[in-house]
Amino acid sequence: MFRVLLVLLAIMLPNAALASCDQLAGDWVNERGSRIHLENADSKTGHFHGKFLSEAAIKDGGQFPLAGWVNTAAATEARPHMVQSVAFIVRWGATGSITSWTGYCRRSGDNTEIITLWHLVRSNSENDFDHVHAGSDVFVQQETGLQ
Repeated sequence: MFRVLLVLLAIMLPNAALASCDQLAGDWVNERGSRIHLENADSKTGHFHGKFLSEAAIKDGGQFPLAGWVNTAAATEARPHMVQSVAFIVRWGATGSITSWTGYCRRSGDNTEIITLWHLVRSNSENDFDHVHAGSDVFVQQETGLQ
């Protein structure tokens, strides 16, 4: 019986350190190599904070503060598919730019993912039409710390 418990613990412990949609705290990486570190959300307000390391900034060691919110409603019989709604924003310092991400968190196979659409607003541009850019990101939770 003791061996069975050890095997079960060995299987379960690596996953215990992973972030979940209920607890977003942890480290996440998107498909471009940008990284975010999130702290747990306040249970009353849904507000969370963290830091963003863009793929380009990682090379320079740059980090930017991140602020966001998480929100959810309980699943119902009529609407059984529940996800955590997630939104966060990063101010890119002296560049004059701000990016916001809006999406949701879900489990997909062995991964926990935050699927987002983003808008980047640049205050300085050569053309009037070039101030807002849009795209998408999928952030996958990681087991190791970025701090």
